Amino acid sequence: SIDGRVVLRTSGSGRLIDSIIAVYGSEIAKNMVEIEDTPVLPPKVTGMVGSPKVSRSGRGYLSFFVNRRWVNSRLLARAVEEAYHGLLTPGKHPVAVINILLPLEEVDVNIHPTKSEIKFRSEHQVFTAVHRAVRHALVEQLTVPEVKVVAEEPPPWEPGGAVSTLTVEVTPSAPSPTPILSLPVLRVIG
Repeated sequence: SIDGRVVLRTSGSGRLIDSIIAVYGSEIAKNMVEIEDTPVLPPKVTGMVGSPKVSRSGRGYLSFFVNRRWVNSRLLARAVEEAYHGLLTPGKHPVAVINILLPLEEVDVNIHPTKSEIKFRSEHQVFTAVHRAVRHALVEQLTVPEVKVVAEEPPPWEPGGAVSTLTVEVTPSAPSPTPILSLPVLRVIG
C-alpha cells in the first residue's frame, strides 16, 4: 500500500505464477514457462520466463532475486537477454522473473547504499547458469519440427531409381492434432 491506498494485492499462496498474475496480468502469466534448473553445483536458478510473443519494448519486465531478495543487476539482465538471442525482434525485451540461490559468501551486497545492486564472486559462473537455465526453458517451450525422408516408387514417366519425399511433422508444445506436410525432393538425373 502507498499512502493508505492498496497498490498491489496477491493471493499470498506462495506460488510464483499467482504473483505474476497479480503484477503483470493473466495474459502474460499464461505465456510464462517455469525454469527447471537442476545444477550439480550452485547457483540454482528458478523462476519463470515469458514466451517471445509477450516481449516488451523496455527492460521493466525483468525481475531478479538473489536468495529471494530483489536486486538490480546488469549482469543478470544481459544473461537473460542473450538467452533470448534470435527469438526476439530488435528493440524487444523478454519478460522474466528469476531467483538465483547461492551461498551467502558468493555475494557482495555492500556495493550500493540501498543494497539493490550486488556483485558476485564468480560472475562468469552465475552468468552461465542463468543463461543456460533460461535458454533451456525456452527451447523446451518451442515447437520443433521432425524431418523424415521416405523413399517412394518412381512415377511411371521416370525410368529407374526412387524418388524421395521429405515429410515434415510439426510437434506443437500444446496437445493438438499433428499436421503433416509432404514435399517432393527433386532428383538430379544425369
